[in-house]
Amino acid sequence: MTTEKMPTWTISALQSLPDLRSENEFLKERLFELYLLYSTSRVCCQSLRTDKLLENFFDLLRNTMQVEEFCLMLQDPEKGCFQVWAGSDGVMERAGAYTFRVGEGLAGLVAESGEAILSQDVSRESCFSDYDGMLPEIAAFLSVPLIARDNQVFGVLNIHKSRPQGFRAYDREFYGAVADNLAMAMERARLYEKARQEAMHDDLTGIYNRRYLNDYGVRELRKAKRNKMPLSLLLIDLDNFKAVNDTWGHVYGDEVLVKMAALLTENVRQCDVVSRYGGDEFVILLPATPKEAACHLAENLRRAVERQLLLDQEPGPEVSVSVTVGAVAFPEDAEDFLGLVKEADSRLYRGKSGGRNQVIC
Repeated sequence: MTTEKMPTWTISALQSLPDLRSENEFLKERLFELYLLYSTSRVCCQSLRTDKLLENFFDLLRNTMQVEEFCLMLQDPEKGCFQVWAGSDGVMERAGAYTFRVGEGLAGLVAESGEAILSQDVSRESCFSDYDGMLPEIAAFLSVPLIARDNQVFGVLNIHKSRPQGFRAYDREFYGAVADNLAMAMERARLYEKARQEAMHDDLTGIYNRRYLNDYGVRELRKAKRNKMPLSLLLIDLDNFKAVNDTWGHVYGDEVLVKMAALLTENVRQCDVVSRYGGDEFVILLPATPKEAACHLAENLRRAVERQLLLDQEPGPEVSVSVTVGAVAFPEDAEDFLGLVKEADSRLYRGKSGGRNQVIC
């Protein structure tokens, strides 16, 4: 019996099988990472609200990337320190109050340099801070920066492992790409929210503007109808405000408007909406408030303005400011929001014609 010699290329192919298997596994991991980065990008594009964005992103970390312990730390623009903004349950429960400054600990070095740091064994890191002893079980640590368009680090994403060598060699680059996606999405969401807030608020006084009031008022009236609840509205006008501008100038007149907005805001409930309706007119929307209570509040506000809002510009004596208020309520005075405003304006005009400094209910 003769035996044929196995071809040389067959022997080489068999010898290379382990390498092929290894290469195949490597390609599978790379493809999965590309899928995860695509998923991150898609999740980060799904919402322009920061809270919803982070909720979706953390779900991706937990459920798809299998990251068990992590936290996002953002810089407080006023204090300058970085504080825990959100994270896994264990981190939030034990280290939710932790803060650090630029240069403090490994995360502080990341914030300083803008470069990610991966430590496979934190026991060898002299500058590692286990959240001031709040999380002593951390064995491996990864911190990646969130960098804004102006190249400033505004946050860090920290990921913890409970055993040394718990990270893959390429996790530093992979989670750096994940953090880049998150940073761009957060910056976009913040710009959107800032523009939305500016569109809702009066530039001078900082309270809500007429546009927001009209939208909110229509929604609240629908809710009042649905729940068979009262809804009241106060239209407030500063008396003789033109004389203030003519006597002391528009700059001082603006200061009076700012003080007026602050006084009204301080004297209503958190659920009430104070807005600048135009010029020297203000509107307060009072959900779930019957007419009698609204008129009582209006009278208290009238007295507070007369007592607290004083003009003491030189030259001239100290002069008190007064307001006239038109008070209306749903359902007795009108069935829709525009009707309420018209009726309040009619009563305000009656109050002005009748001598000012009074509430017309």
